Amino acid sequence: MPEQGRLGLIGTHQQPLDNLRALAPDSNSKTHVYLLVYADDDDSRYWHWSIGWQVGGGRGQPKAWRHIHIQVHRVPVVAGPGLPPMEEKRYVYWGGLTKAEGALTTSARKISLGKMTLAMRVRIEELAMTVPVMRMGVGAHWNCQDWVRELAAKMVVERLIDRRTLEDAMVDACRPLGGGRRW
Repeated sequence: MPEQGRLGLIGTHQQPLDNLRALAPDSNSKTHVYLLVYADDDDSRYWHWSIGWQVGGGRGQPKAWRHIHIQVHRVPVVAGPGLPPMEEKRYVYWGGLTKAEGALTTSARKISLGKMTLAMRVRIEELAMTVPVMRMGVGAHWNCQDWVRELAAKMVVERLIDRRTLEDAMVDACRPLGGGRRW
């Protein structure tokens, strides 16, 4: 989709603000980068994935996470003359977003992709802008997991992570919850 799905949404109430970035900056040190898996049912194909790392947490700074992921937005579309207004579900990549550490992030399955320098994390964000988002549609099977896989493959090409780390992370990300445990 054009502009990472942002077309027509920039400057609207749907565009998230990244205000916390200034209050919880990314440090110039090596930090663990994770594949974050948010499991909310038993079908792993519908679990949300993102790439993220902790930021902030210093004196006077909130604990936060930098998230690299796509989101689903409902976008009003013109249906045509005489037809009621409709909404289209659309995947959107807004760029990296800094979010306060909360129950959702702390409960996510965290799969380490390794410790990375600030330059490497900046490169992840640059690469993410080159990964296209796909249009949602009836019968479509592409989702956030496919987007993260494509980004991770680019990270391998750039030698930010090695192929074995990626393969192990993908297996772990799809691992069944077992015993009713939620991550």
